[in-house]
Amino acid sequence: MTAIGLFVAVPAVLGYNVLLRRNKNLQEAVSHFTHELHAYLISGAKMGLGMEKAPSPAVKPSPAAAR
Repeated sequence: MTAIGLFVAVPAVLGYNVLLRRNKNLQEAVSHFTHELHAYLISGAKMGLGMEKAPSPAVKPSPAAAR
């Protein structure tokens, strides 16, 4: 019975942790959005709070590929 209990409990705890982590990330994104929206409505200027993705650097083709 102990083995069956562990067989059920361990995946349940792991699944709970995954759902909790996703919820935390979603709450953080919504919080950043609301702060940015509030700052925009108050000041009229876009206020970046670091949630924007940085532009990826331009990829230079290798000299061997140019031939």
